[in-house]
Amino acid sequence: MPISQIILARGSGGGGGGGGGGGNPPADFTIEWWQKVENNSNNPRPWSVGLYPTQQLAISYENGLSDYFWVNNNAVNNTVQSHIGAGWRHIAYVRYNGVIRGYINGSKYTPNITSTELITGTDVPLYVGTGELAAGTYKGYITNLHIMKGVAKYTDPGGFIPPTSPIQLATGSAFLLPALNDASKFYNSAETAIGSETGTVTWSSDTPFTAASPVTITGDAWNDGVLTIYVNRIINSSIENVQAGWTFVSANYTATVVSATNPNDTNRNIVLSITSGVMDSGEGTFTQPALGGSLYFNGSSYLNYGGSAYWAIDNV
Repeated sequence: MPISQIILARGSGGGGGGGGGGGNPPADFTIEWWQKVENNSNNPRPWSVGLYPTQQLAISYENGLSDYFWVNNNAVNNTVQSHIGAGWRHIAYVRYNGVIRGYINGSKYTPNITSTELITGTDVPLYVGTGELAAGTYKGYITNLHIMKGVAKYTDPGGFIPPTSPIQLATGSAFLLPALNDASKFYNSAETAIGSETGTVTWSSDTPFTAASPVTITGDAWNDGVLTIYVNRIINSSIENVQAGWTFVSANYTATVVSATNPNDTNRNIVLSITSGVMDSGEGTFTQPALGGSLYFNGSSYLNYGGSAYWAIDNV
């Protein structure tokens, strides 16, 4: 999806998005990323929609002591927090039913933010690695910055378990910067290039993810002869690790996992897309793909998704 299509409008009814008008809450959204902060001098921003003082949506780490969340240039939250030296952290801000909550590693760390302002600016780009020139540049690593429109990915205020592998595009995904390798460091998953780079943003193999061991299945798996392998979850407990994007290699064919679901207590159904050969038995080995890396920002470098790439969260 081109960046220029990122318009998070009010929903058409139901769910957290609500309907347009009539006092319904603004649309749901999810913004998540992994970060490893090296320093918090001044007021660095890992990302920002627009530059201070015209930012439409942003998070800033003020003096390394407090996390500010900004909506239409208003600081709608201020939570005491320091990220420096904390290692890899998964951060998420989610608006669900009109309430914004911030999470660190799946645990809510902000109060409920009940700002109902519509985020309507359409003439500002997305910045990664800054949000305030000089004072707002970020030093450290960022990966898998993911923005979803109209979707609250995490809805339990009690917390959630963060993803343990790189994020895949899903319904509602409007932007994903996976940092898979050096060649793709300046592209998102839609193969849309950045508008500009200031300084040098480098790709790093440093990643918050740990690869799962390959999963080999033998005589207890079977298939429907077309696209699905049915695996006994009781005998092969490690099959729970297998997710969309993994590869599968058997004696006669190779495939990519499209989806993996648990329809009952016994089976895990894995839908495949055959890349070579002809599907026969269910025996073979699943392997998790490379876990990518991250982008390193040196405190003066940042990315600007600008030009025609305008952003708005709540335009109707």
